Amino acid sequence: MDQPQDKNGDDVTEVIITLLHFYEKFKHQWKYVISFGVLGCLIGVGIGYFKTPNYPSVSSVIIETPSSGGLSSYLSLAKSFGLNDNSSGSLLTPENFAEIGKSKRIIYSTLLTSVKLNGKTDKLVNHYSNLIKPIKLKKPDGLKGSIKINSKSPFQGSLIEEKVMGILYEKTLNEAISINISTENSVIKINTTFEHEEFSHAFAKIYLRTIYNYFLENMLHQENEMLSLLKQKKDSIESVLSYKNNRYAELNDRTINVVKTKKTIEKLELMKDIEILSTMLATTIQSLEMTEFSARESKKIFKIIDEPVLPINPVKKGIVFYGILYGIFFGGIKFIHMILINKIKTARSKK
Repeated sequence: MDQPQDKNGDDVTEVIITLLHFYEKFKHQWKYVISFGVLGCLIGVGIGYFKTPNYPSVSSVIIETPSSGGLSSYLSLAKSFGLNDNSSGSLLTPENFAEIGKSKRIIYSTLLTSVKLNGKTDKLVNHYSNLIKPIKLKKPDGLKGSIKINSKSPFQGSLIEEKVMGILYEKTLNEAISINISTENSVIKINTTFEHEEFSHAFAKIYLRTIYNYFLENMLHQENEMLSLLKQKKDSIESVLSYKNNRYAELNDRTINVVKTKKTIEKLELMKDIEILSTMLATTIQSLEMTEFSARESKKIFKIIDEPVLPINPVKKGIVFYGILYGIFFGGIKFIHMILINKIKTARSKK
């Protein structure tokens, strides 16, 4: 039982002796390490003081449960007659919102939207190059420079424009945007951070509008498909019902005052078919009217709780952070240099 404790004690003693030996060996050179550390601190303080701050624009939205008066209230009714909306559930969920919000289509559409900043109207992607950091690539003439984007729609630009969009997409996805989903409710928080206050605010507003329009278009497309299916079903039922009514009237004329069992049975079957078809037609017309009403009413895709606003409080890590970081870096470089020089001198002396 005592042997492991003795071994651990010996290891600690050995480490302390090694550190003391190391200190004695380099004690006259520590002042250089400290000097380089102080120099690094001063450089870090200067960098931290002059570094451009970030402007985080924070917004939040909530996804509300669809009301019973909307499309979901009569989808089951339509399906009972063989109509299918080809969907497996609602597209608008917090998880889908987060994934679609990070997609190229949404971010590209946002960056390709024109907005007025600093008195100049241009696409956000061009404002980024002018106000924050130019993205320079080799132009067709062989010279390297910033590229002006003229494309109006995602994925429709030239090869070099798509390269610029791809670079800015990666920067935006990895450095500028974050989407946080609550595990307790349907609240989604969106943070967009850029090094220019007005750009960050404009991007956040257009970004929310782009996502809203994406889900709205999807909902309208779903409703239009349902409208088309219901109209086809209505026309089909009306056609069959018209034929049944005509056939019943024809049989009714033939069997007046004449007892014909076969014709009577056929009349009874036609009456039953006509009753069922009339009910189906009435229900289909009702569903069609509800769909048309839903298509006309205003849509509430999600509710914005906190909108992006100005002014935005700047955020920067500060001179203390950069002072410590650069102090450790410069001191560490000098320390490694000191050890390497000692190793070289030791190797030469052995020769």
